[in-house]
Amino acid sequence: MHDLRDPTKLAETPDLEADPSLELLRSLVADPPSWWQPCDLILLSILRESLEERARLRAEAMAGNLTASKELRAVDLEVSRMLDSLGLTPTSRKRLDVDPFPSEGSRLESLRKRSSSRRLTAVEGRRRPE
Repeated sequence: MHDLRDPTKLAETPDLEADPSLELLRSLVADPPSWWQPCDLILLSILRESLEERARLRAEAMAGNLTASKELRAVDLEVSRMLDSLGLTPTSRKRLDVDPFPSEGSRLESLRKRSSSRRLTAVEGRRRPE
């Protein structure tokens, strides 16, 4: 008797075009970072498919499907590894020694310079008692 019923669908299929992670990936592919090579397209393709799967699993997990929730955690781990391999995490960019947002210097470096210049001004402004 149970064989005659269709499987229960907990969540509607998400609109993949509107998924923020896929939109971000599309913008990265349109304007790729300087450290990407043509061979990275294979991993990018796998990443896109994993992000699509993640969007579907997330909708199911949010609807209460425990199996989808467990699968989502596994996909998140895979996606995280792919992002790391492509240099899209802070740790991987540090390891690759790349700066995706080149600027005059880091915020920390500018604070160090400002602090150093204040010390110099303070030292130069003092006079020795005569």
